Amino acid sequence: MINANRKTFIVVFLLSFALFISGCASPYVLSRKQKTLNLKDNEGVVLFSTKIVNLEKPKQKYPYGILSLNFQEINQYKGFKQKPIIMVSRVGENYEKQDDLFLFSFKFPEGTYRLAYIQGIIRVFFGGEFALNCNKLFDVKRGEISYLGRMNLDLIKGKKGYFNTILIKDKSGEDKGRFRNAFLTFYGKDITTDLFY
Repeated sequence: MINANRKTFIVVFLLSFALFISGCASPYVLSRKQKTLNLKDNEGVVLFSTKIVNLEKPKQKYPYGILSLNFQEINQYKGFKQKPIIMVSRVGENYEKQDDLFLFSFKFPEGTYRLAYIQGIIRVFFGGEFALNCNKLFDVKRGEISYLGRMNLDLIKGKKGYFNTILIKDKSGEDKGRFRNAFLTFYGKDITTDLFY
């Protein structure tokens, strides 16, 4: 018979492995190793960066990690029949340590989407997981690569979990170069600016 601690470890390991596999196999994620976009006729690309800070202790660096992002397609013509939330897992490949930024690149079919929430972890001894509500909309345009901005997440721990404020900044002058350097497929490509709203 397996003891409770070992059962917990096995369950957490299996869930983490499933999350890892789903992130690798996700049709929405663009990898740094890709050399071509391979977009379908109705698809477009969106890029954004994310920085997490702790307003309570701004000088203290926490090793944050982002486990997944959750999106929902918004069908403007059938408001009561929206599609389910899409969970897109990430496994750390998008983290830029020198700038303390997370770089995200996704391809979706043309349309309007909502970034519903971000799930992550704080890798400290008494750290934990967090899920931050975002509720930010963006448009995917057919055949275009759009920069959505830099999302600054101010993470504050309260009695009932983590709370945040979100500020979207246009850092296209800095971030477009980062994306072109980090992802082979964007090198020499035109990237438009169309911020979250």
